[in-house]
Amino acid sequence: MVLSSIGESPVQYRRQDAETAAYQTRSLPRWWLGMAIVWLSSGCIADSYRYGAKRDGSIDPMAKSSHVWPVTYGESSPRLDRLEKLIQMPRQAVREWSGKPPEDPAELMDRRIESVAMSQEYLQVNGLDSVYIDVRVYDPREQWRRLKSNDAMHPIFRYTGGSLSWLRYTVVPRRVLRSDHFDPFTNTLSLNSSDPARAILEAVQVKEFYRDRWLGRGAYATLQYVPLVPLVHQARVAGDALTYADHHLSGRYLDELYPMSYAQMGSTAVSESLSLVKLSPGTPFFTRPLLSGAGRLTGRMAGQWAVREREPKPVDEKTNSKGD
Repeated sequence: MVLSSIGESPVQYRRQDAETAAYQTRSLPRWWLGMAIVWLSSGCIADSYRYGAKRDGSIDPMAKSSHVWPVTYGESSPRLDRLEKLIQMPRQAVREWSGKPPEDPAELMDRRIESVAMSQEYLQVNGLDSVYIDVRVYDPREQWRRLKSNDAMHPIFRYTGGSLSWLRYTVVPRRVLRSDHFDPFTNTLSLNSSDPARAILEAVQVKEFYRDRWLGRGAYATLQYVPLVPLVHQARVAGDALTYADHHLSGRYLDELYPMSYAQMGSTAVSESLSLVKLSPGTPFFTRPLLSGAGRLTGRMAGQWAVREREPKPVDEKTNSKGD
């Protein structure tokens, strides 16, 4: 190591590194605030909705076809069911504490059927055919088969980013987390939450990955592991989902999509900021997930505020009486 002067020592260098890291940690809120303002402003409703994955899109829904999306329903698994019950215990405790009634299995099934129907409708009107729909399925072997048979993606990206995605799927079963997800490497839309609004939001991911780009689908999917790239991606997904619900569904599910999409954007904004900022030495290990959770909560609050701003104002009876 070359020292800039004779009087400096490695101890002084370590002190300078610590001071630099501390400064970067203090500047994190400004990083996140700046990106959040720009990012949240991009997740807004457009004047018109463009159907299809083409660059310019279409103002009219894609022609309905006789295509039937393969839907696979997961079977009962005692091991996964026990793990799911254990993981969902805190959520159930909060539900009971807030005075909400227990979840009705029949109602959950109805919402699950509605989730599949809403995702299929989105895929249909946007002309997105080559997609598998899995409902509460955990099958790593089938996912690997789909990965290998995905000829629309170059093998380099299938076996780099695709392998990482498959490994994540295998180690962390989204079924027990009740988390919806689209995997562009296997063309699989996994629905686990029984939430129609969330199913729409994940179906939008299909369109975003299928868009015409000079990079290609495989390169774009792999780039999601590069810092800051998910920022633009999630902003486009939120904007498409909100615009779709506003124009195609006449405002249905907007009350759920605003907090949901903004929470996702807030969490991603913080996570991507942390990937560029070196935290000071000695920072607790839970700092990153805690900050990411704070970003999600802030985004959800911003989405709830946007919903209130969109609510029609009550008509003043005095004004009406004067007009009469």
